[in-house]
Amino acid sequence: MPVQLNYDKAFIIRHGHYGSSVGNPLSEKGRTQIKYIAGLIDKLGLKIPTLFSSTERRALETLFVIQDEIGERMLHFQRTHDNLYDKIGNPEIEEFIEYANKFRVSRQILITTHADMVECLPQYILKNHFQKEFKGEFGHGEGVYMDLKTG
Repeated sequence: MPVQLNYDKAFIIRHGHYGSSVGNPLSEKGRTQIKYIAGLIDKLGLKIPTLFSSTERRALETLFVIQDEIGERMLHFQRTHDNLYDKIGNPEIEEFIEYANKFRVSRQILITTHADMVECLPQYILKNHFQKEFKGEFGHGEGVYMDLKTG
């Protein structure tokens, strides 16, 4: 039986653009991408106190840019999901959902992550809980906002 993500709304964001090497910080382009996303979150007037991020520098910096832009409405509560990948690097979606549910402090969640998770998690949720198909590819600084009550 599929695992339910016990939140009402989810923002799943791929980290912003970074330099040519994995350990590089976000580039100016990446910061601009994420500031735009933060502006959208702010315009919606949403509070997202449950935060998850990969511990990779580019994902953490993405989270920090959002926090800087949104300000105090976001609680500094972080967990990592870097260990939730199988032996060949695919995200363990059900394990991540169970993990995220353990640390829920609100009905909304924001996840800053990598391409595989931002593409696989919405696909899993829509297919298993709403019988909807989802196929998406996300560039740096892009993501998805989901209403988990209606799909």
